[in-house]
Amino acid sequence: MTYEEVKNIVESGTDNIVCKQFIVLPNQIAACIESVVYGNYNYGYVCIGIVKDKTGCRFIGIDRHINMDNIIQSALKQVKADTKISYEICEVECKQVCIIKVKTCARMIPIASSDVVKMNEILKQLLSACVKLQANAIYYNATEDQRNDYIRDILDTAGYDVKDQTRRGLSPSGKAAGEVDILIKEHGFPVTIIEALNLDSLNKAYLDKHIDKIYNYDTAGNKFNIILSYVTASNFMDFCDKYFEYIKKHKYPFVIQVSEDNIVIEKYSFSDIKVMKTVHNRNECETVLYHVCIWIK
Repeated sequence: MTYEEVKNIVESGTDNIVCKQFIVLPNQIAACIESVVYGNYNYGYVCIGIVKDKTGCRFIGIDRHINMDNIIQSALKQVKADTKISYEICEVECKQVCIIKVKTCARMIPIASSDVVKMNEILKQLLSACVKLQANAIYYNATEDQRNDYIRDILDTAGYDVKDQTRRGLSPSGKAAGEVDILIKEHGFPVTIIEALNLDSLNKAYLDKHIDKIYNYDTAGNKFNIILSYVTASNFMDFCDKYFEYIKKHKYPFVIQVSEDNIVIEKYSFSDIKVMKTVHNRNECETVLYHVCIWIK
């Protein structure tokens, strides 16, 4: 990148450029990237080794003994937004500077803290129900509906307003109302939909069908919904690895912003239950689709 190219970026007058004279901690660089990722332009920039003030830009440079490549790579792993990032370490006025180019994403209104609390509580209760299901031999070779009834009954006992086989939204054919596996409501309003399925392997077509169903049923735009997979595959970890890679590539009706595996809900973690999530921008609001995989031996 030439002197003029860098100068034009820094002095463009847009508000999606962050200039830092000295910053080498990966978490700080990741934070700077996150600060420009939801800008109003196609790209945002993080410029390290450069100072911008009223008089223009000054190239301070980065110590050449610092391994910026390793630092930037570490920083990129900490960026949660699903965006495209490139960077260049270049010589400008005999100074080494780093220019990070970030493809911007649509803005999102984050989930409110009260909804996060509600979300975690329901997930905690669901995990408790899954643990009890795993310990009950009656459900080792049960149908999906039988397992769903058990989960629903436990959630109902926990005090939730739970409906099952509720007609809602559209069926996969799009010609009639579909039947939701489990619907949790609060004061008459939908809170979350749980769509469940039995999987003895990563049946992609069957999984696609259930993911698509949950969006057909969610007509209002819940803050979060849940795919609950009863897994009987022989190798659970191999299944989960393939599952996570696949759900990141699924074509959702709303763009993925973040994808995470090995989610821990309020310190409750189990080797035979895995929680994953994809975060989506639904009409500029943050919504989450949780994937709970429970291994039934």
